[in-house]
Amino acid sequence: MQENHVTQASTESTPQKTTVTPLRPADVDFMPSLLRSLAILLRLKGRPMSPQALLTGLGGSSITPQACLRATRKVGLQGSIMYRPKLTNIPQLVLPCILLLTGDRSCVLTQLGDAECEVIFPETEETAQTVSVESLAKEYAGYAIFAAVPKNPEDRIEKLTISKGKRWFWDVLRFFAPIYRHVALASIVINLIAIASPLFVMNVYDRVVPNNAIETMWVLAVGVIIIYFFNFLLSTLRTHFVDVAGRNADIVLSSTLMEKVLSMRLDSKPESTGALVNNLREFEQLREFFSSSSMLAFIDLPFLFIFILLIGFIGGPMVCLPLIALPILALIGFYYGIRSLFPFSPSQYHQQLIDCQNFD
Repeated sequence: MQENHVTQASTESTPQKTTVTPLRPADVDFMPSLLRSLAILLRLKGRPMSPQALLTGLGGSSITPQACLRATRKVGLQGSIMYRPKLTNIPQLVLPCILLLTGDRSCVLTQLGDAECEVIFPETEETAQTVSVESLAKEYAGYAIFAAVPKNPEDRIEKLTISKGKRWFWDVLRFFAPIYRHVALASIVINLIAIASPLFVMNVYDRVVPNNAIETMWVLAVGVIIIYFFNFLLSTLRTHFVDVAGRNADIVLSSTLMEKVLSMRLDSKPESTGALVNNLREFEQLREFFSSSSMLAFIDLPFLFIFILLIGFIGGPMVCLPLIALPILALIGFYYGIRSLFPFSPSQYHQQLIDCQNFD
């Protein structure tokens, strides 16, 4: 009996181990606070959207104040980021607004008084809290995000509806049209400068060499050197402008294209994934055309016929050589272009299909 009593006492004195269930990822909220503050602001402005829908609409971009402005424009609001070093600089009429706090935090300011203010924190998005202006000012970073409904929302919605076709692609390229016009003007000057070399050679052989006019040759040589210097300068600037316009257009078009793919309705998607990928590849090829040297070659193409006319005017029968060479070079380029599009023979394609079926 005594031994059983001791055993029972030792059992009661030994603490029992409790197991703690680890948290699952679904139980933790990983949504950025700025995105939740934006969802609260949109709800207060009469444009309710969930943080998940806002995150999907951003197209994978980082959550920044600039990304929040893009999200507000998508739902029909006009937003701006303004520097307000003190809370007293924020008018009561523009509330609610998002306050950027230190440590990459944020909150929504709904009411502002002399000593107290009412805010909604992302952690408690359904409940407004009253805090002192002094304590909020210590956490305030000096920047605020404002959003407002446009004056004529019906007109804005109509404009957005009109531009939802294929114009979203061409409007971006049309925005950079002034740069391409300057490129075309530079191409005209460059091709006109290209005529200076044969004219220089003709004048040297026709006038300088027979008359031993060394001074004339030096004057012509200095003029040609100056022309070639401007030719090099214009060629460099033309390449730079095409690269800048193509790179900027590529950034805007890639972002818009990815946004449209991610926000596409399921009933609007093609039945085949390969068809969707093929459409994206076609957009990519057209985008690369406006940002590569192919566009420069396309601009220089009309001057080819001008040069042929000049050769015929000066050389007479010598124009037959470029006229014969042009079709031959065009056929060779067309042949290799077809080869690049279809790198495999029909038998190789058939063998690949057999290999895929065997793999399945």
